[in-house]
Amino acid sequence: MAPSVAQTDRHTGRRKGRRVRSWPAMRFRPGDGLPSCPTLDPLEVTVVIIAGHLLVEPVEGDAYVDAMRDLVTRARAFDGCIYLAITADSVDPDRTNNIEIWRDARALNRWRAVANALDLAEPTDVRMSRYDASDGGPIL
Repeated sequence: MAPSVAQTDRHTGRRKGRRVRSWPAMRFRPGDGLPSCPTLDPLEVTVVIIAGHLLVEPVEGDAYVDAMRDLVTRARAFDGCIYLAITADSVDPDRTNNIEIWRDARALNRWRAVANALDLAEPTDVRMSRYDASDGGPIL
């Protein structure tokens, strides 16, 4: 029996409302005239966004960003990199901002295997997060 989107009538105690079909009841069979959909690999269906910042000593901030210039250039040329930037913050001299956008997790994992990041001074604080985005489009 299909579930009901209903409320209970407070006078009679009976459920009222329309019937809806639940997802398992809406199965498509071969030959229904619907296009087939290949099985999607979860590593290839979402854009990966890494965003955040790290704190370094103010004297080292500009040097840190300059030292990352080669890494950013190589990453931007790497297959699957949509955008990558490591920049000094315009307000806080201790803060270095990082944003990475990758076509999918496979591209990010391939990049990490060959990135050869520099061994620089340890940041005093790191606040980075990964986001998986399944859709997007123009802002305006």
